[in-house]
Amino acid sequence: MNKIIVILICIFQLAILNSRGQTHRSVAESFLNLLNKYEKDSLKIVTSDDFHLEEGYVRRSIDKAEFIDSFVSFSKIVNGKFNIVRKIEGPELFVFLVEDVSDYITYFDLKAPIWKLTIVTNKGLVTKMISDTTKGYQAYLNKFLIKHENFIKWLNSKYPNETEDYLYHDITGLLNRRLKEFSSLQ
Repeated sequence: MNKIIVILICIFQLAILNSRGQTHRSVAESFLNLLNKYEKDSLKIVTSDDFHLEEGYVRRSIDKAEFIDSFVSFSKIVNGKFNIVRKIEGPELFVFLVEDVSDYITYFDLKAPIWKLTIVTNKGLVTKMISDTTKGYQAYLNKFLIKHENFIKWLNSKYPNETEDYLYHDITGLLNRRLKEFSSLQ
């Protein structure tokens, strides 16, 4: 009888510990899921008021408003998504290695770069996301810059009234169509 009680207590404690881990994991993974779906209203809810994104590779930090209004909007325009390759979990710190996919990667025919995303949570909210490069980023960047420069030259020649900035603010999918057209000529 005593062995059964000890076993039940152990199972109960494991269930409690596991559910606590699930809460933190679900916050970080839910955040990435909402980001990949460009759910601005939901992202506002799951991020703290003092949330900020630190982009280590360019030594830049943006606040919650700029993250929602600029970063998420830009991600939507380029069909950007973070596909989780690997996760490392901590109590309130989650590190993800993610593959960064977008229309640029697809139509420039590049191997998607791997980013290291660190997501910090506190009391069920995401307080910070730190984005940084991994090995191989410089090779990716060099190839991207060459293809991007060729795309801009082509765009200026073929569509002189359409700047890349204009395409970034167009919500009809024009950037995708221009990248696809450019890609078909390569």
